[in-house]
Amino acid sequence: MSHPQSMHHGAPPSRGGNGVVIALVVAIVLAVGGFGAWWLVGRQSSQQTEPQPTSVDQTEQPSQQPESQPPSPGQSQSPSPSQEQPGSESEVPKQPSDQDTGTSQQGPAPAPPLPKKFGQFRFEKEKESKGVSYMYRAEDGTSITVTYADYVTADQLKMGEGARPIRDWSCIKQQKEGQVESVACGGAAHEGVVVIGAAAVEYSLEDIATIADDLMAAWN
Repeated sequence: MSHPQSMHHGAPPSRGGNGVVIALVVAIVLAVGGFGAWWLVGRQSSQQTEPQPTSVDQTEQPSQQPESQPPSPGQSQSPSPSQEQPGSESEVPKQPSDQDTGTSQQGPAPAPPLPKKFGQFRFEKEKESKGVSYMYRAEDGTSITVTYADYVTADQLKMGEGARPIRDWSCIKQQKEGQVESVACGGAAHEGVVVIGAAAVEYSLEDIATIADDLMAAWN
């Protein structure tokens, strides 16, 4: 396939929040490039006999159901290592505290849950790192990762040097040493930002921008 880049930059937040905004932007940019290594490891693992995972997390593993409802973007859930599937991963920085931002806890209503399916994609699982990401898998086996952050605004989102606009999205293709080349598009969504990422061998920037359009059409 072939598709996702626009750079949004607004005024820094008041009351000493500039350092927080910079940290958010840097973390998102690093995450966009970082999921390439995870995708590569997942691909290599899928070609070998699956080893028995060693888990240091003693939390109970949730039972898998084919039509599981994706959790709300504000919730957090740790997946079992045995559920790992190859795909792309985007991260968002940890949500800053009110002390960091100088804002109160009151804000806009929370975003609705991400759709269980949209276009050719079906929700597969939740992934957690510094933020919460949701993996979707297409009928052809390829996958994307959708990451939502309600504490970052579109004006604060910077996808990185070389990003270019595709309709309402800021899209970038990049590759770090030893990692699979990745593509991602980010933009405004429900009073926050959403970033859609994938491996460049499976999707182009234009593909990701179109997928982002489909996601927003279903996520109402």
